[in-house]
Amino acid sequence: MPSKAFPLPIGIGIDLIQTSRIETILKDHYKLNRWAQRIFTRPEWPFISHKCQQHASRLGDTHKNNFRPGLILPKIWQNADIKADAAETEALPPLTCQLLRLLAGRWAMKEAVIKAHRNRKLYMNEISVIKAERDSDGSKPQVLIDPPSQTIMMDARVASLRGLREAKYENMERNCLLQTKSSVRNSVDQQLLNLRDYPGVIYKRRALVKEEDRQMAEGNISHDSEYAVAICMAFDEKFKSSDENIDPIFDDGSGKPLHEPAWGDEGFLE
Repeated sequence: MPSKAFPLPIGIGIDLIQTSRIETILKDHYKLNRWAQRIFTRPEWPFISHKCQQHASRLGDTHKNNFRPGLILPKIWQNADIKADAAETEALPPLTCQLLRLLAGRWAMKEAVIKAHRNRKLYMNEISVIKAERDSDGSKPQVLIDPPSQTIMMDARVASLRGLREAKYENMERNCLLQTKSSVRNSVDQQLLNLRDYPGVIYKRRALVKEEDRQMAEGNISHDSEYAVAICMAFDEKFKSSDENIDPIFDDGSGKPLHEPAWGDEGFLE
């Protein structure tokens, strides 16, 4: 006779990240920004941007004291000759080690959340790891998971009206492609220009996520030398077939925007 199944829809995930992996990313300004755009969500971006600007300021890159979140993270690495070796991590400046641990811990937590959800395919941009409220336990982060959402589709006219990143590319500053080789820059430029000018292109975004619809999960992050470890316990109920196959919505441009702003879209930093 088989054993009884666990009675509650709870999943547990754990992940370990070596900080030297983040160290390698920080050394390349272009790679850092591309990585951050894929990893961090709209609720997370102001805090991450603030920490990076604060780090750059204290290392002498800028003298501003009033930090405002921007789409482009500042240059973090000051000495490109330092090898990305875990054994040398302890020799790095304390501020750099703090930033390495912060980013590694956030990355590990997102991986742990994904592992805790066996009944749902989660992506990094659906998980927010934010600083806990002051009146709660400040020793651990707050983990928020976006609900399954519909896909919002729109044509080029509506995408331009809504201020999507691809549609407004010609008006964006060219420093969005920082520290990259000319061949890569030209290929990315051409891809975006072709996408923008093609009349039949359809742009896609996730549906707007309301704060009250996000599901909280329990999680904690710990650091030991060059490693960051995160553990997550989350509600992992199996979705109905109707929840897994949600029909997309076509935005005709009337009324308020229906999509969740992605990096570079209008409203991302609001």
